[in-house]
Amino acid sequence: MKIQWRKNVLTLLIVAYATVVAIFAAMVWLGSQSPEAAYEVIRGPLTTLIGGSLAISKDLVPLSDSSQE
Repeated sequence: MKIQWRKNVLTLLIVAYATVVAIFAAMVWLGSQSPEAAYEVIRGPLTTLIGGSLAISKDLVPLSDSSQE
C-alpha cells in the first residue's frame, strides 16, 4: 500500500510548531519572563495545536481496505 504524503499539511504543522517554539524562546531569552510565565502564555495554543494535529492525523494516512469492513 502506497501512502500519499500530504506535504502542504505537514509543512503547515511544522511551521505552526516552530512558531510556538520561537515565541516561547523569544519570551524567555529576549524578554524578561521566566520559563514558567512564558509557558503559561503558550499553553493554550500549544494544547490546541497538539489536539488539532491528532485530529488531522487520521486524514493524513488512509485506513487500509481490510479495516474498513
